[in-house]
Amino acid sequence: MIRLLFGLGIIVVTACSPSVKTEETRTEFATDFIFLLDVPYEVSRHVASGESCSLVLPDGTYLPATIGEPLATVNAVSQTQPVRLFADAPPLPEGMRLKAVIRVNENEALKMLLPKAAVQSNETLTSYWVMKLIDDSTAVRVPVETGNSTADSMEVCGPLTPADRIVLTGGYALPDSSKIIISHD
Repeated sequence: MIRLLFGLGIIVVTACSPSVKTEETRTEFATDFIFLLDVPYEVSRHVASGESCSLVLPDGTYLPATIGEPLATVNAVSQTQPVRLFADAPPLPEGMRLKAVIRVNENEALKMLLPKAAVQSNETLTSYWVMKLIDDSTAVRVPVETGNSTADSMEVCGPLTPADRIVLTGGYALPDSSKIIISHD
């Protein structure tokens, strides 16, 4: 299974200019491009040196890449550690932002990004759940754990699959196994 390493979206990769030289000589790559992947330190265990990954250009083109060693520094503000990626790449402009797709442990729970309105909680914000449709007229309460969030989205981890249908609005007052009517507004 291949998926984005972070449930909240894009991993930013900066393409450095071909004039950048490193102490390490890599003869197996056709270019001198070095891509820097800013990895949040808490998930750095997923980014192993020597493993392969894919870079996705803004036009949708995939480039195979190899993960190099992390640099011995951490950004004090964002708490990210730069990791070098090596790829055979056509000439690219300096500073281009790409996506990186990295294989992660398949035994790890799947994290999904849902609209905040779909995630319900108790008054003390100690337990969270979503209402999942088990058929066209019944919604059941499914406990989830939450992760990172933005103004309108929240990362959830639980017994959900991408194929599950989730109640997006109006789910807070619903008890478990509620009968519902689906509206297509």
